[in-house]
Amino acid sequence: MSYHKIDRLPGEVFKEIDGYDGYYEISNMGRVLSWHKGKFRFLKTGGYDRQLIILQINGVRDVHKINCLVWDYFGNKKRDGHKLVVTRINKDYSDNKITNLKLVSARILTHLSYKGEPGSKHIGVHYDGTIKGKEWKSTITINRKRVGLGYFKTQEDASNAYQKRLAEIQEG
Repeated sequence: MSYHKIDRLPGEVFKEIDGYDGYYEISNMGRVLSWHKGKFRFLKTGGYDRQLIILQINGVRDVHKINCLVWDYFGNKKRDGHKLVVTRINKDYSDNKITNLKLVSARILTHLSYKGEPGSKHIGVHYDGTIKGKEWKSTITINRKRVGLGYFKTQEDASNAYQKRLAEIQEG
């Protein structure tokens, strides 16, 4: 569909999104183009919602993460959605440019705090100041479900809980 005239950003490239019969395109800059009422327009997104976009065809609506769409069409390695996930380098959820995206393991991603800074030196542990005196939270993912292991006073205590649960999983 690249023949249409739209305001492109410098270096911007568009690709059709598979399964939507020419109605939607994604760009390497994270913008989504839609064919609507006989013309092309950019779908509006804003704030935290810039993470998600709803695409619709024949009355069926699907929700997609914009950063995942950009990665799927412009990334250099295939993601699987569970073990390898897309994250933003600069931690800005509104910045979905391919140059700002990277593929990381889901375990590493859970190791990062919500702002993307290392939450702990231990896998499965992150800082969570919601409970005074027990600021470190330990979680583990089992069969694609995140399981909370509790809140702890120290990173080491939280890591011990993680390592204990991991050993139990590996044993049986």
